[in-house]
Amino acid sequence: MIETLAADPDRPAVCQACEVTFDQFREGLQRLDWKEGDEGVLFKALDFDGDGLVKPSGLRWLAIELKRLRKKRVAKENAAKKKMPGISWELLERQFLEFRDDLRKRFGNGSLVRAWRVSLSDTMILPKTRFLKACVKMGYAKKAKELWKILDKDESGFASIDELDPKGAQVLAHFKKCLDERFASIADAFTFLDLEGTRKIRKSQFEAALRRLEFPYLDTAAELFESLDVDGNHLLEEDDIQFLEKWSPSPILTAQPNVKARDEVKEALLLKYGRPVKAWRHLLDRDGSNRCNWHEFLNACKIIGFKGDVAGAWRAFDEDLSGYITLKELDREGYRTLWDFRTWAVDEFGSARAAFSVFDSDNSNSLSSQEFRAACRIYGYEGQVKQLFNTLDVSAEGALSLKEVSFLDDWIEDPSEISSQARRVSTNCLVTHLRGDPLRRGALTGTDAMEEMQQKVLAMEEAEELLKTWKRPVESPMKLVKLCRTRWLSRCRHRTGLVVL
Repeated sequence: MIETLAADPDRPAVCQACEVTFDQFREGLQRLDWKEGDEGVLFKALDFDGDGLVKPSGLRWLAIELKRLRKKRVAKENAAKKKMPGISWELLERQFLEFRDDLRKRFGNGSLVRAWRVSLSDTMILPKTRFLKACVKMGYAKKAKELWKILDKDESGFASIDELDPKGAQVLAHFKKCLDERFASIADAFTFLDLEGTRKIRKSQFEAALRRLEFPYLDTAAELFESLDVDGNHLLEEDDIQFLEKWSPSPILTAQPNVKARDEVKEALLLKYGRPVKAWRHLLDRDGSNRCNWHEFLNACKIIGFKGDVAGAWRAFDEDLSGYITLKELDREGYRTLWDFRTWAVDEFGSARAAFSVFDSDNSNSLSSQEFRAACRIYGYEGQVKQLFNTLDVSAEGALSLKEVSFLDDWIEDPSEISSQARRVSTNCLVTHLRGDPLRRGALTGTDAMEEMQQKVLAMEEAEELLKTWKRPVESPMKLVKLCRTRWLSRCRHRTGLVVL
C-alpha cells in the first residue's frame, strides 16, 4: 500500500517504498479514489516520527488488522463448508414441530391427543414400528426415522403421549387421576359423567360433570372433550374413554412443583461435580444438545443418589412443562455466558469450532487463559472473558481444548432466545428507519448488512485501541478511525467479493 501512495515516475522505486511526503500521500489517495477528505488529519496520524513523512511502519497496524479480518472470513467460509453430515438437532426439532402442527390440523381438530389416537396409536404408548408405518401412510416416509429420534430421545424403542404433547397429556393425566380417586373403574366413571343416562355425553354435560368432580383444570374442559372425542361426532361414548383404564401416566404429569426437592438436586449435583456446568455437560446433557428430558433427569438422579421427590423436582425445573430443561434452569448465569459467546462466535466466525481454530494460532489444540483472553480482546468479544473461560474450563485445568468449546455448535436454539434476538433485530430496523434512508447515506444493504456493520464496528474499536499506544498525541482520533477504517475495509471487502454500496 505504501508503494501505491508513493508511486512517482520521477523517483527510483527503492526510494518510493521508503517514505511518503504529504503531497505524495494526497496524490496517492486521489489515485485510490479517496473521497472522504481530511487528508491532513489522516497524514498526521500516520506520521509517527513527526518528520513530515509516512513510512511503512506507520501502516503496519492496518496490515495486521486486514490479516485478522481475512482470517475471520476464511474461518467463516470453512465453517460453512464443514457442516457435520446428517441433520442437526436444531433442524430435526423444526421438522418435528412442523410434523406436530400437521398432525393437529389433519387428525386432531386442534387437539394433539386426539391426533395421536386417530393417526398413531389407540393407546398412550407407541412402539417404533407402528410410528414408522403411520408416517408412511401420512406421507412422511423419508422423514420418519428422523422424527422418531426427537420423539424417542431415551432410545427405548417406545414413545408416550407426553413426548408429543406434554401439556395436553398433563390435563388428560389429571382427568384420569380424578376418576381413579372417585371410581372403581372407568365404566363406573362414565356412568357418573352420563348425567342423562343416554350413554352419549354432549360437551355441555361433560363440562357440568367436571364441575361436580371439582376437576382442577375446568378452563381446559372443551379441549379435553375434543381429545376424548376420537370419532369427532361431538359425543362421548364409553369406548372413547376406555383407554384410560390401562394408561399409566408419567409421574411428572400429575406431580406438583417441589422447589425444596429441586434445590436438593442442585446441592447433590454440586457435591459430586463441584460446578453446575460440569454437572450439566458430564451428566445431564451428554449429547450436547442443551436439552435434558425427563428420562435423562431420572437417570441422573439415580447416579447422584437422590431419592427424594424426583418428579416434583423435575416440575420445579420444568416450570413451563416444555418436556425438557436447559442449562438455564440449572445455572442461569453460566447459560447466559455460554449462549452469548456462542451467538458471537457463530456471527463472527461461522461456528464456535471455527472461532477456536482462529484463536489457536500455534495449532496446539489448546488455549491457555492468557491466549484465550488475548484472542477475545483482539477479535472484539465484549463479554466477561474471565468468567467465560472459567465456565468453559469444566475440568479446571487452566486450558481449553477444542472439545471444550465446539460442543456449543450442537446446542439447539432456545425459543426464548430466538424471540429475544428477533426483538433486537426489530429494534435495530426501527432505529435505521428513523435515522433516514440507508441508501442515501451510503450504508450497507442486503442480507450481509448486519454482518458487515458488525465488522466495521469491530474494526473501529480495534483501531481506537491501537491509537492509544501511539508515541505521540493525535488530533481527533475517532475521526481518524472512521475515515481510515471505512475506506480501507471497503476496499478489502470489495476484493473478496463483498459489495459495499
